[in-house]
Amino acid sequence: MKKMCSYTSIILLSVFIGTFNVSCGGEVATAKKITYPDITLKNTKYLLGRSDGNPVVFEASNMELWLETNKSRLEKISFKQTKSSDGSLYISGSADNANINTKTYLSNLEGNVKILLHENNNRVEADSVKWNKDSGKIETKGNVFLDYGDISVKGKDLSGNLQTGEFTFAEITEGIIKEKKDNSNNKNEPNKTDTRLKNE
Repeated sequence: MKKMCSYTSIILLSVFIGTFNVSCGGEVATAKKITYPDITLKNTKYLLGRSDGNPVVFEASNMELWLETNKSRLEKISFKQTKSSDGSLYISGSADNANINTKTYLSNLEGNVKILLHENNNRVEADSVKWNKDSGKIETKGNVFLDYGDISVKGKDLSGNLQTGEFTFAEITEGIIKEKKDNSNNKNEPNKTDTRLKNE
């Protein structure tokens, strides 16, 4: 009687598992591994760079840090950097979000990105910007507006350097490039066009 009961249980269990597999279409569900941040902070400040150097100070409504992978994610951010020589404001800006590598200091700014260089009132506005604070190199994706010296241009996919003033667009949609006067050698020579701007 006991053997018959166990055979009946095994048969019922097999039928149940078979029915379950048929109802699921025979596919096995897999789950993605979710990695939660090690640290989450609200309404916080974050120094990007060494404190004895010239760090960029980020303020964020929310910040998440993953210590093992050197990643941080900031939301609703503003940032500023001062000159180490005299403490004057060098650069400031804002964005909806930022993903930052805490080891290399590379920043991916996303959503309504605005960067202002205070010395000459130069600015960049873009959908997203990859920014290396040490070298000044930037790359944008999507729409971008550049107001830098004699250049005031809207376009797409800019790459360049905020420190040297050299920029390349994948596409220029509209803008003004003022002519640069060069009176150093010959006053009779015509004005030369500013060649800092390139359209690929």
